[in-house]
Amino acid sequence: MAEMSIDRFMESWAAVVKAAMKRTERIAYIVSPAEVKEEGNVVDLAVMMAGVFKDWRVERRVIVPYNTQQATGQQVEWARKERKMLKLYRDLVVFGAS
Repeated sequence: MAEMSIDRFMESWAAVVKAAMKRTERIAYIVSPAEVKEEGNVVDLAVMMAGVFKDWRVERRVIVPYNTQQATGQQVEWARKERKMLKLYRDLVVFGAS
């Protein structure tokens, strides 16, 4: 599977949201943080993705944890070796039209 840049992802996301906003009064998404490999940092996609909802309001933001059993031994070893945190949560964000 080819990787998509954050910029390209955000362009695509904005197009999807723009189309959806014309047809509904509520939009929800669930997303995990993303790691930008070239920069070695974690991006809070939930916040970035919220930026396209110009005149809408956040109705809810819920942290949805993964079960710890969903982390593989390989992921845990990688986190130990690289001294990085595992991303064992996602954000559920619900927007409503103002």
